[in-house]
Amino acid sequence: MDDWYGFDDFDKCVRVREVTTDFDLYEFRAHLGVNGKELDFTLDTGSQVTIITEQSSRDLKLDLVKPSKYLVGADGTQLNVIGESEVELSNKNKSVDCLASIMRGSRRNLLGIVEIHGLHLLHVVNSLACCFFVFDPFTEFAELFQGLGTMPDIFSIALKPDTKPYKIFSPRPIPIGLRDQAKQEINKMLELNVIRPVDVPTEWCFGLTIAFKADGKIRMCVDLTMLNRGVQRELYPLPRVSDMLSQLSTGQLFTKLDANSGFWQIILEEESQLLTTFLTPWGRFCYNRMPFGISSAPEFFQKSMEKILHGLEGVICMMDDILIFGKNSKEHWKRVRLALERIRDSGMTLKKEKCQFGMTEVKFLGHLVSVQGIKPDPDKVTAIMALTPPTCKREARSLMGMVNYLNKFSKKLAEISGPIYAVTGASDFVWGPDQDAAFLLIKHEIGIASCRERV
Repeated sequence: MDDWYGFDDFDKCVRVREVTTDFDLYEFRAHLGVNGKELDFTLDTGSQVTIITEQSSRDLKLDLVKPSKYLVGADGTQLNVIGESEVELSNKNKSVDCLASIMRGSRRNLLGIVEIHGLHLLHVVNSLACCFFVFDPFTEFAELFQGLGTMPDIFSIALKPDTKPYKIFSPRPIPIGLRDQAKQEINKMLELNVIRPVDVPTEWCFGLTIAFKADGKIRMCVDLTMLNRGVQRELYPLPRVSDMLSQLSTGQLFTKLDANSGFWQIILEEESQLLTTFLTPWGRFCYNRMPFGISSAPEFFQKSMEKILHGLEGVICMMDDILIFGKNSKEHWKRVRLALERIRDSGMTLKKEKCQFGMTEVKFLGHLVSVQGIKPDPDKVTAIMALTPPTCKREARSLMGMVNYLNKFSKKLAEISGPIYAVTGASDFVWGPDQDAAFLLIKHEIGIASCRERV
């Protein structure tokens, strides 16, 4: 029978479970230094106290003091703590000081959660499935999470015949409060060789704008609208989201990978570079890598990604978002390894903080994907529920776009939305009682639909 240990401090008792299974796959052990000597521990993430057996304390010749807390079993019976000892625990180049409880009758040394974190023995994750790594991707494929990669394809910008050049002669103003951040972003792009200075006459020159990311940081954007009017697109088809999601019905474990500044990992052909010249308060620059904002870039990047991942089972991607799934742990981790090997061989790198391995639930393409099925992304549902009634056709069309995203979860939304859809194509925007009623019904149905699963 499993034992339960706990501690009492300020009249509070927390029970923690000792791992007693004989299967090493589900038991995590660590060989640690204790005051300069070696000792085996079982990692117990549910315990807030580290326990050393009486025999181990003798072997280590620990000096014991009177216990400052008592430990209890599952039935509330006090366990036999014979003392405490200040010890230094070490693992490789990490060390922590610990007040360990010495227990008579304990079958093994237990390492508590505080010391586990202090020694960086386990990552904090959002899924228990992550604890059962068949391999550690961040260690075995460490080079995948370092720097800006270079993918094999080279991007060029093809223009239609008789396309007329466009240029501006003065930089767009940047708010004073953002100038330092903007200059830092320019310097970062120069260091990464994403852009280079331009000191020759060019027929094309565009303005620089600033957009805010979700984390509050800024993104430097070049307004390539006029260039896009003359761009010849390959029209490579992007995959349908519904088709990709339909492949996930057998998924039990999921890994999500995110390319590190994906577009910037593709080299821009030299003959096309000056077409992207842009003007800033600090001079002119052009792109050495494929820029965001070119109308033909998304389809080119998708084609490049599909060439890299071609033939891999259980792997789907939309641009720089990659999802790997498997019906069990063995299949899932085999597919993850094959995908990482293929990505490494391509020269691409990944954004470590956005990669999630071995999850039972992930967000992918605006949906919540899990072993239970597919649901709408709760953040998107919250955003829709917070909307106020549209005041113009543009806002009404935006609302209809959000509704269309949720149509797969509700058969009623299309019918309910009729009055609002009608005003999006009318010559004059008129919002009346019918639209108000439809707007309220949409929110009500979305609240219900957000709880439904689509398998």
